[in-house]
Amino acid sequence: MQYKYIAKLETIDENFRVIMDAINGTQTQYPKKTLGPNSAQRKDPKDVLKEYYSQVDARTIARIRNLYTADFELFGYHKDINKI
Repeated sequence: MQYKYIAKLETIDENFRVIMDAINGTQTQYPKKTLGPNSAQRKDPKDVLKEYYSQVDARTIARIRNLYTADFELFGYHKDINKI
């Protein structure tokens, strides 16, 4: 499968504009989702990932790292969760 665009959540605002330009889309901003009734900002993706990993056992984390090794390398993500 060949892709024209690969977007990352960390840079979704910039990626969205590029994709909209490419398809002559009229929407200029990625829709924001609030995290609750008093939330003015989205959480930092690194904080969300750390929170997720804190709830997952070490064996599962190792399986995720092994299964998605190519993705971690391709997108420049650290496989060591302590370096996130």
